[in-house]
Amino acid sequence: MAREAVAWPPEETLSLWKREQARLKALVVDRDTEAWQRDAAFSGLQRVGGVDVSFVKGDSVSACASLVVLSYPELEVVYEDCCMVSLTAPYVSGFLAFREVPFLVDAVRRLQEKEPRLVPQVLLVDGNGVLHHRGGRRHLPPQPDNCEIGAEGCVPGQAGSPSPVFPVLSPPTGLCLPGKIRRVLVCSLSTPSLDYLAHCPTSPASLSAPAGFGVACHLGVLTDLPCVGVAKKLLQVDGLENDAQHKEKIRLLRAGGDSFPLIGGSGTVLGMVLKSHKHSSKPLYVSVGHKISLEAAVRLTRGCCRFRIPEPVRQADIRSRDYIRRTLGVPGPPAPGQERSQKVQRPKVCPQEGSEEPEGEGRPPEAHS
Repeated sequence: MAREAVAWPPEETLSLWKREQARLKALVVDRDTEAWQRDAAFSGLQRVGGVDVSFVKGDSVSACASLVVLSYPELEVVYEDCCMVSLTAPYVSGFLAFREVPFLVDAVRRLQEKEPRLVPQVLLVDGNGVLHHRGGRRHLPPQPDNCEIGAEGCVPGQAGSPSPVFPVLSPPTGLCLPGKIRRVLVCSLSTPSLDYLAHCPTSPASLSAPAGFGVACHLGVLTDLPCVGVAKKLLQVDGLENDAQHKEKIRLLRAGGDSFPLIGGSGTVLGMVLKSHKHSSKPLYVSVGHKISLEAAVRLTRGCCRFRIPEPVRQADIRSRDYIRRTLGVPGPPAPGQERSQKVQRPKVCPQEGSEEPEGEGRPPEAHS
């Protein structure tokens, strides 16, 4: 029998969520923390994870939470965990993580206990990171003289270490990203790509910026794993709009790997629009979740794409839906080789926001934030 989650949480629950969200947000790190992230070929990266929550059609409570781990760069599944769960917390725009992330954290912890050697070095999430409307201005405390912002060897939260800072718009020539080497995103309609040639100093203006705290940030902080948000649709926040100008920029993305920055009305770089595959007509919206730079997040997302959707996320979605079908005793999926069309051919399980299927139940259209 289909079940419905509580329509709206009590005010005390919302207040608790807001406080917890603010507390966790202060722990987000938006720079590269691992050696493999700074390597052009991601040398040292061997395991990439993907997570997904798929709902039973007509039921906004019963769902399957899945975690898969793929080898890198082969992108072969080496581990999967699917579990039926009951999501009784209501959906509230901006607080999706409180509804879904606890079950994904549980999946990561089960893996750490059962197969610690297979714990992923990074997680890709079907949702947003700092590209999110639960924003607010964050200020850095005074920095110790012996520790630069993003300096190597400094650990956030420890003495002599900087607090994380989100990227902000620097002079009109580029976008300043924090890190040991200041990188500038130079993107125009004629050259939708990433360049990292310029240096940019740290100024007082770049020490605070409005930024959000989406599901990829939430999961990253709670698991202490690098996390990347990969959304299929634009979350229209901070003045971002899916208007004619935005659509024209997308049209001018020609080759797989082409991209352009998402600059909010505040001047903040919230993410990148990426043409993930040469045959894809729809882009992805990539944003920092935790412990990775935007540049590395975009490169990694591109490197994980056999089709439009990064393989870790795609496999987590496929396997969670298959698990629901097996659990409910409905017919199985098409034979191997039909994966590109199987989401249309399969018996219907509630689609997620941004899929090629019509919108279904389980999540509102603006979910996956």
